[in-house]
Amino acid sequence: MRALLFALFLGLLAGCGRPREADIAWEVVEKADKGAISIVVRMERRKLSILESQHLELEVSAPEAFKLEIPDPASRLEDFRLVPWRASVEEHNAGRQVFRKYVALELYESGPQVVPPFEIRYSSGAGEKRIAGELKTAILKFEITPVEASSPDQRTLKPPEGLLRPDPFPWVWVSVAGLAGLLVLGGGGWLLLQRRRARSRPPPPPPPAHALAYDELERLVQAFKAKDLGAEGFVAESSNILRRYVERRFAIKAPELTSEEFLNSLRDHPLLREHRTPLQSVLEAADLVKFAAAAAGEPEVRNSFEAVKAFIESTRERAPA
Repeated sequence: MRALLFALFLGLLAGCGRPREADIAWEVVEKADKGAISIVVRMERRKLSILESQHLELEVSAPEAFKLEIPDPASRLEDFRLVPWRASVEEHNAGRQVFRKYVALELYESGPQVVPPFEIRYSSGAGEKRIAGELKTAILKFEITPVEASSPDQRTLKPPEGLLRPDPFPWVWVSVAGLAGLLVLGGGGWLLLQRRRARSRPPPPPPPAHALAYDELERLVQAFKAKDLGAEGFVAESSNILRRYVERRFAIKAPELTSEEFLNSLRDHPLLREHRTPLQSVLEAADLVKFAAAAAGEPEVRNSFEAVKAFIESTRERAPA
C-alpha cells in the first residue's frame, strides 16, 4: 500500500512541469496559405504577467512533392529570452508533410510586445514545371503586464502580536530614538545615492525603426479594412511610412525631400542603391494621388504595401550573431 501511494505521489510531481500541448488553449491563431501550402502560428495568450512564459507553435503543411525551407523560429525572436519547452515534430500522412516547431518566450520588461512575421520558402518540380515562392505570416502582438502590488509575492507579513512586552526602563526609549535617527540618516543617504545613480544612468534605447514601421503598417491595414481610409489614402500614407522609416534607420531626412531627391539619395547610399527601382513605383503612385488627384484601387494598395514591407524587412537592423 505504501509503495502504491509513493508511486502516485511521484506521478503527480512529474505532471507539475511546464504546460503540455494538450494543456494550452491557443487564444491567438494567425494563418497564411497559398494553394495547398499553409502556415499557422498559434499564441497562448494576448496578455500575460511578466512572471509567466508565452508559448508559440509554428505549423507548416504542404504536399510531399514540395521542398520546404523552414527557418528556426528562434532566428526571428532575438528580442526575447528563449527557454526549453517542446521538441519539433515532423509528420507524413496521406501525401502531406506537416512540421511543427515550438518555442517558449520570457521577457523582463512589461508593455506591448511584437513577434515578427515568420516566412518559409517552397519549391517543386524542375525546368518549366518548377513552382517556387515564399509565404509569410502577419505580425503577432501581445502585452506583458507588471506584477500587481497586491499579488501574494509582494504582500508584507505582519509581525506577531502579543509576544513582545514594553520595557519600562528609560534606556530603551533612548535606544529607540537613536535607532530611529540612524534609520533616517541611512534612508537619506540611500535616497541621495539612488538619485545620483538615476542621473548617471543612460536613458533606455528607443524602439528599433523596423518595429515602429511594422506597427504603423499594421494600423494602416486595419484602417483600410475598416473602411476608415480609402485606397488613395492608403497609397499616400504607405509612402509616408517608408520615408519615416528611412529617416529613423539611416538618418536621411526623407520626409523633407521630394520623390526625385529621395530616389537620388538612395542611389548614393551603399546599402540602399539596389532598392531604388522597386521603391520608385511606390513614390510615383503616391505623388499621383497627392498632387494629381489620381484614383487608386486594390492593385495599387497591394503593390505599395508589399513593396514597403519588403524594403523594411530587407534593411532592418539584425541582432549580432
